[in-house]
Amino acid sequence: MCTKTIFTFAFMICSAMARADSISIAPSAPTNATPVTATVRGISTAFLGAAWVYAVVVRGSNISINICFPVPSLGGGGQYEVPALLGTLSPGIYSVSSFTKECDVQYGPNPNEPFIEQATTNFRVTGPVEVIPTLAPLSLIALTAMLALAGLFAVGRVRHS
Repeated sequence: MCTKTIFTFAFMICSAMARADSISIAPSAPTNATPVTATVRGISTAFLGAAWVYAVVVRGSNISINICFPVPSLGGGGQYEVPALLGTLSPGIYSVSSFTKECDVQYGPNPNEPFIEQATTNFRVTGPVEVIPTLAPLSLIALTAMLALAGLFAVGRVRHS
């Protein structure tokens, strides 16, 4: 009984558990011409908050960031901050979710265990800002010429009346 309790306690200490508290997006107002980076922050029992991005998966407007923590954990724990480059994205609204899992440093994650969802956020990517045609220099010149012609016709009409 004592051996089983000690083994269970040791396993709990050596397991790398994590909790993602937030996902931030940079730049704060991305366009389809700027690369987007999502930074996941949280707390982990892994040594000194050690963590790395295992995969970034973009499926339509849903983005998954899979984060690994080393196994076995050597304890200590701490805060972690993991940036994940999402690249340039088409205009639209996106949902980003972070998932965590214990991973062997040499062999990666166990394929029989799922990543666990931790945090989610949404953000918008806008398209390029287009110039309004009426504010282009050529359009302003054409508008001025049309107003001058209209003024001449109006003055000529008043004189003939």
